[in-house]
Amino acid sequence: MEKEKLFNVKLNLSFIGNDKQKEIELLEYLWEDVKKNPKFLIPINYKESDIKKNTGKKNNVCKKCRFNCHLNCNCFKKSFCKCMNFKFKCKVCPNKCSNDSHYVCDITYPQYEYKTIDQYLLKDKDFDKIDSVDSKFAYIIKILREELEEIKIKINDIEDNLRKMSIGKENSKVDLISLNKSLNYSIFNFNRCLK
Repeated sequence: MEKEKLFNVKLNLSFIGNDKQKEIELLEYLWEDVKKNPKFLIPINYKESDIKKNTGKKNNVCKKCRFNCHLNCNCFKKSFCKCMNFKFKCKVCPNKCSNDSHYVCDITYPQYEYKTIDQYLLKDKDFDKIDSVDSKFAYIIKILREELEEIKIKINDIEDNLRKMSIGKENSKVDLISLNKSLNYSIFNFNRCLK
């Protein structure tokens, strides 16, 4: 019973770690836009696992804002969508992005809260002392990577505990190996779905 609890904790931590990694990748993807415009709005608490995929409905979404600009979009070209103005800029997404960052696909984003780079880490005292946008961005990425490393350490601790529990018990060892394989397979499939 204790093994199952540890595996569930490990699985949850793996999902949290995956979401944290995707948040870092999103911030790195938005880096140039934030450098050009410090008022660029970034989705807060971005979790890749909250995105609904293969919904069967086509939506016009903004890849930069991670925003649903037009749900159930039946437009044959995204530039003719009702969310675009005559200059091919979106009227709906938080940053009013160009047509180039929009896609008609069968995913639906959850409602995120959006903040500027200055508002991203409001609780951190050291963040207020940083002046340049480059340094602020690097600081945020550093904090997120530290959180990701903590998650990886916790996962390794759980794996060590699971190994200790299975020493001397051949049946348990076989169960542990099969559970570990199924866990890794489910994480692999989860990551593959996100791409």
